Amino acid sequence: MNTNTAKQQLMEIASRIKEMREIMGWSIADMAQKTEVSEEQYIAYETAEADIPFSFIHKCALEFGIELTEFL
Repeated sequence: MNTNTAKQQLMEIASRIKEMREIMGWSIADMAQKTEVSEEQYIAYETAEADIPFSFIHKCALEFGIELTEFL
């Protein structure tokens, strides 16, 4: 997989996480607490500035009450 494809996939996942957070009406602070990361780290994941660990995606899916595959 080339770098552009990987970055695009990362951005798509980050976008889905942001969209779901907004649908739920949760703040960045709420999601950081729910996913057990700092607000700064959460922002880095949601803006695709940092690689998103699988464990973080899994926690997001649990909080949103959706299947993990809906992010992937």
